[in-house]
This record gives sequence, C-alpha cells and structure tokens, in this order.
Amino acid sequence: HSMIRSKSPCVQRTERGPHRAITASQLQDIYGFYSADYIKKRTMHYVYANLVMPLTSGERVSYAEFAGPHEVEWFVSHCWATEFADFVQSISKHSEEVPSAVNSDISYWICTFSNNQWRIGEELGGHIKDSSFYLALQSEGCKGTAMVIDETALPLRRVWCLFEIMTTYERSRVHSAFCGVFLCSHTGVLNKG
Repeated sequence: HSMIRSKSPCVQRTERGPHRAITASQLQDIYGFYSADYIKKRTMHYVYANLVMPLTSGERVSYAEFAGPHEVEWFVSHCWATEFADFVQSISKHSEEVPSAVNSDISYWICTFSNNQWRIGEELGGHIKDSSFYLALQSEGCKGTAMVIDETALPLRRVWCLFEIMTTYERSRVHSAFCGVFLCSHTGVLNKG
C-alpha cells in the first residue's frame, strides 16, 4: 500500500472513462508487490476483491485514481478468470511491441483498475454507449484494443468482450489510424508474429 502511495501520494479524482488508465509499470508494481504473498496463481477476481477494493476503500475511488491516473492509449479486453500473472505478462509483452505517443510507459484502460468499483452503476451508465468502457474505447487517445487471450480463448466466450471487439472493429473501419485488435498472450502479441 505505501509503495503504491509513494508514487502518487494524493488521490487524483478524475472523470470516468478515458482519463483513468494505468501504465504498464503501475500494473507491474501491483503484481510485483503482491505476487509472492497474495496473488500467486490467482485471477482478476481475487485481485479485485482482495487488493483493489481494500486499497480504494478509504477514498472510494478507482484504483487508477488511487495510484495516479493517465489518459488511455490502449483499451484492454479480457476475462477476469485468466490468471493475473498471465494477464500482467500479456500486457507487458504488448507494451514491448507497440510505441507510445506520450512516453515510454504505455497507458491501458483496464476495467478492474479504471472503473470506480464502488460506483459501478455510474460506470455502466444508463445505456451501453454511456458506459466507461465505451467512452474509453471511443476516446481520441485510444489507439486500439489489446485483448488478453489464453489457450482456452476465454474472452471470446464473454458477451461483454465480444461487444468490445465489435466496437473496436466498427471504430477501425471509420478511423484509419486506429490499430484495431491485438491478441495478446503471456508469450507475446499473436498477430505481430
């Protein structure tokens, strides 16, 4: 807790949507700090319930606001049932493959960390196009979608992930600079070779 707070000593409340991304190094920090004693081979379900919620309980903010928010560069589509270690490694591999326009540390909109889990009704909005997911994915700064996929292709069995892929596809048809979907695994970015 103190290691994360030392990098961003004050909670930075931000508007929901694209303004609440975290960097690849912030993701590595949470994994590195908690992996040996807590995370081990657990999934995002565990990270949400046992790390994100307790860490943000005092201020009732998103983890991104707690750790220091950034503007989204890449949207992440994933299934919470994937092992968190594989998830972190997949994002790390993606960050090695794609350039960042902002700095050397790419920022990712990841629902677990970007949504205020204390106010999930507000994050979902009154209509799917009012959701924080959609706002982040459609934002000007978003370059594409990094889909974290494992050997069982879990995200492709989730309706919400399919909505994210459909939205990504629709946006890539309209905006030529939008990069579309990158399939990411713990071994690398699959559509990059």
